[in-house]
Amino acid sequence: MAEAARTVRHYVSDCLQERHPYDAKKAFGGRPERDRGLVYSGMQPLSTDNWIDSLSDPTVGNAQRVRALRLLIAHSASQEVKITLLRKGIVPAVVAALNNASSAEFECQAFSLMRSLCVLPQGCRSVMEEGGLEAAIRSMHDRSNAEEREGARTMAVMVLYQISFNTAGVRWLMEADVPPGFELLDAPIGSSTLVVTKEDVIAALVFVIEHDAETLTDILLYAVTSLAQLTALTEGIFASLQGNAAAAASSLFRTYTMETSWLVEEEKIRLVMQLLTVIWNIALEQSGVDHLDELGVPDDLFRLFAVVYKSPIWLFGSLFRALTGALSAVYKLLSVKMRSLEPLDGEYSRIEVLYKFLRSINRDVSMAKHAKREPHPDLVAMSKNMVLCTHFAAEVKAVRDFTHNYLKEMGKDGSTEGFYFRRQLFYSTKWEEEFDASV
Repeated sequence: MAEAARTVRHYVSDCLQERHPYDAKKAFGGRPERDRGLVYSGMQPLSTDNWIDSLSDPTVGNAQRVRALRLLIAHSASQEVKITLLRKGIVPAVVAALNNASSAEFECQAFSLMRSLCVLPQGCRSVMEEGGLEAAIRSMHDRSNAEEREGARTMAVMVLYQISFNTAGVRWLMEADVPPGFELLDAPIGSSTLVVTKEDVIAALVFVIEHDAETLTDILLYAVTSLAQLTALTEGIFASLQGNAAAAASSLFRTYTMETSWLVEEEKIRLVMQLLTVIWNIALEQSGVDHLDELGVPDDLFRLFAVVYKSPIWLFGSLFRALTGALSAVYKLLSVKMRSLEPLDGEYSRIEVLYKFLRSINRDVSMAKHAKREPHPDLVAMSKNMVLCTHFAAEVKAVRDFTHNYLKEMGKDGSTEGFYFRRQLFYSTKWEEEFDASV
């Protein structure tokens, strides 16, 4: 025993089994070996470098790589840290790791980090130039293991979604002019060899709309919302027309007008609202509205309007705003103007339904004023959209004749509603004298 005490090295440890006999792998000297392949949350900025290095370290397992991505996301909330990560080349490091990704969870967290970076215009630029956008589009097209990779594909669409909501990012995406100064001036040289065009972006969104309409609500909502943002630009409208996006969106919208049980589901209402925004944006361009006319979209809009116009406005406020906006955009079509007296809801014609809805808006505005509060912005927008529809319809003589009779019926009860309604429709228009709508 005494001989053993003289020859065996003793190290201080909290664990008795590690004190005697000495085992280098279990004691303090073996800690680096034991910690190999593990990712820890430590002091900044050293830990950030370690997390980035962990993404390409072959000794780090998939679970620990996912942990590294989670830590990077958690510590990159501020724009200062985001800029630091971009300068350290975080995007090419994540893209390189994605090429060797072995799990859907890693893919999901990688795109989540890139989406976070795209909050800044510098992040949008880096993701687009350093392979991040290319990886996101590739993931959107990949429907293998669809159920397991649902979260990953949704997060890939969210990368596009986030870029589309960035003022500079959406213009870069649609290859429009962007004032200088939004990009990262000292960014590392881009590592991607593939140039992603606006046609590629539109094609990816159309792919999701056409293939995920029946199964994945979240990914579909983000894809359609992204398309709505892109079509807010003229370049986006033309790219959508060339890329079959208008046809895909209108086809999906038609399925929701044929069967309207979705009106009790909040998520589906948001989806239809974004589809209406896409239609509205495209219809603002003459070639776009002509294409929508060929697809039969105006009939779909009126079909939905006939279902919802009697509902309380507060129930579908944002939906009404988008629907009336889309109607006002397609009403400039001669084919739509000429069908204004066509029956829509029973014996009520299209123009009469529009008048009824406008009067219900006016009642809600009056209630707000009596309560000494400003009308909701949705109400104001709906009112303007409806008045614009009636102006287009009034270009048809038969519609003006109908309106004369309609206003006469309104005035029979002795109220002032008919007087103010006449002024609302025709004051400061070329029909002001015809309808006696002057002050």
